[in-house]
Amino acid sequence: MKALACALLLVIAAGASAAEPAGPDIAKIFATWKAGYESRDVAKILSIYTKDLKFSFQGQPDLDLNGLRDSYITDFESRHPKWTWASVTEAVHADSRLAIAISTWTCYEETLLGAPKMTMRIRSIDMLKPTPDGWKIFHTINYPEPPTTP
Repeated sequence: MKALACALLLVIAAGASAAEPAGPDIAKIFATWKAGYESRDVAKILSIYTKDLKFSFQGQPDLDLNGLRDSYITDFESRHPKWTWASVTEAVHADSRLAIAISTWTCYEETLLGAPKMTMRIRSIDMLKPTPDGWKIFHTINYPEPPTTP
């Protein structure tokens, strides 16, 4: 009986050590961003980022968290058409201290005819780290795809 208990403990320990470390729930993090964007809730959007955020968008100066907040406030005050975003997460690599998510984001503008029009597509690399409040993005690098002609 004692030998069986020892064997079971070894199997459990081996299974636990072979398990992948817990990483972020990227779908949930991106869903929080999308919900904040659609409701124009800047605080909700910013909740997915760390206080030491570095936000990089090709061709633009890098932003910190305050700069990103100001950018969303300006964006929401000035934009009349409704934009929505869809994302496809292509890869997530994570260990217990760092995660990297590679995604494509597509922006659609609501039109008067009802059919949404694609306005831009962005390739995104998000780097996340665990915080006391859960996994947060501390650096994001965004590359817009060149516009296509119809």
